[in-house]
Amino acid sequence: MAQPALAVPLRTERFDLIPLGGWQAASLTWHHWVCDPQMHEPLLITPKHRRRLRWWRRMLKGYGHKRIVHTITPHGAAAPIGLHQYALRPWRTAGLLIALHDRDWWGKDVVLEVRRAMIGHIFESGQADRIETMVLARNVSSIYTYRRLGFTHAGTAHRAVELPDGSGGADIVTFEMLRENWQQEGTT
Repeated sequence: MAQPALAVPLRTERFDLIPLGGWQAASLTWHHWVCDPQMHEPLLITPKHRRRLRWWRRMLKGYGHKRIVHTITPHGAAAPIGLHQYALRPWRTAGLLIALHDRDWWGKDVVLEVRRAMIGHIFESGQADRIETMVLARNVSSIYTYRRLGFTHAGTAHRAVELPDGSGGADIVTFEMLRENWQQEGTT
């Protein structure tokens, strides 16, 4: 059964977050994430994920029911600068994933602004009581962003994933945000 609350367009101070259909999401994530080698490490895209059919199956499975991808488009612009995915997981948990393919927007707090809107929407819509996200331990900018948003460190898995370039294992840091913590952050 489709989750209508997943496919809601959102608006932030600078951006429109437009939900995509399944085929559009598979196509755009393939083009902007898988076909861009600079996205492989931050998104943990390994050689097995780089097979087109495998990627499309992965993206389309549960699309609209448990997962949605939004474009991140500046107000008044035609082309998106990035994509944001969130997925519903077991026991009222949501997972987040974001990547900006337009390098001109890197370092301009886009992720912070988009994540605030998404987190607020997820908690307000009642879809989840917990948001979890994982990041490579050496991705300092992402860790800084999660800290600024009020996420707490839930754990570190040492040498938990193989780096996409095959150069060895990497540590993964897990962050979480509980509904009550988000509501508390909003009132302070």
